[in-house]
Amino acid sequence: MKTFVDSPAVVVAGMPVGPFAMNQYLVGCTVTGTAAIIDAGASPDPFIAFAEARGLRIEAIFQTHAHIDHVAGLAATRARLAAPIHLHPADAPLYANCSAQGAMMGFPCPPPPPVDASLADGQVLALGNLRFEVLHTPGHAPGHVVLWERGQQLAFVGDLIFFDSIGRTDLPLCDGEQMERSLGKLAATLPDETRLFPGHMQATTMGRERSHNPFLKMMGLA
Repeated sequence: MKTFVDSPAVVVAGMPVGPFAMNQYLVGCTVTGTAAIIDAGASPDPFIAFAEARGLRIEAIFQTHAHIDHVAGLAATRARLAAPIHLHPADAPLYANCSAQGAMMGFPCPPPPPVDASLADGQVLALGNLRFEVLHTPGHAPGHVVLWERGQQLAFVGDLIFFDSIGRTDLPLCDGEQMERSLGKLAATLPDETRLFPGHMQATTMGRERSHNPFLKMMGLA
């Protein structure tokens, strides 16, 4: 488990999990001891151990979207934690069929538990003193969201944008035009100093991607 942010206000830790090296994160308010898992792709055990060591209580599970590498650990996570699962309702078809998708790709994905709470564009999720603004960013998946903490200038961007790259649009229910609009929304909303924690590859910043990401440049978003 790597700690990416460790301040008097917030801690962010994570690690790549599963065969697709999906970045699973834990974010916690260090003032109130309240924490959430971002994208439950594998066993919760390392995240529970980290939370316990830091005196954090995991009280929510936030899903950026419902592709199998991001939800494969939900059944195991809910078996250990009573934390509610949050997902955008537009990803319900992917969520309902994740086991079948996993079987096609040789990726075991136990049927996930029911979603407890729906995410919506513009919604604000309270996690202790942290406030995550939900940005609906479809394209890679119909219900894809970005979770932006404006005060701490950090964002969990799922598979929307990566270091020098962007998410795929050749999977079922992807939409390239929506993806371009969502990237435009991200570029127009997040300041350069915002730290981006993606679903794959290394962390980056909005400013770094605005300056160097070839896809943003090609779309005129740099």
